[in-house]
Amino acid sequence: MNFSRCAVVALVLSGSAIGFGGNHGKKAEPLTVLPLKPEMLHQLAINKGIVSDARAPVVPQVELELTRLDDTLTTIKFRNISDKPIKMKLFLVQADGRFVPTSSCPIEPGGTTIESWEDGFDAIGFGIARELTKDDKRTCD
Repeated sequence: MNFSRCAVVALVLSGSAIGFGGNHGKKAEPLTVLPLKPEMLHQLAINKGIVSDARAPVVPQVELELTRLDDTLTTIKFRNISDKPIKMKLFLVQADGRFVPTSSCPIEPGGTTIESWEDGFDAIGFGIARELTKDDKRTCD
């Protein structure tokens, strides 16, 4: 088991956000992971592309709310509470450390996006997040 998988297992068991990462053959992987739990609500900050819990005095930029978690569907609402458009790279993470990139949509200032998955997973992972420029595409990937 590599470091990333150990970190995810520890993360899911502890129930807190943790950062990990590295470059495994240039394969993108989550740098921060939040375990899914009922009534989950987090305010997140983006610092040099890294997503983390926004704790004072850090100003939050994104609010994450788990709106559905059951055997058939997981739904997360992301709300951009900053004044700049944001794009996040998301991953579905299993308790054993396996992860898969998933699609996500850009979030305009003051806007929301709702992401839904039928696949079961234990945590949401974040790769590099960034503020979009006027030249960036505003499409979901």
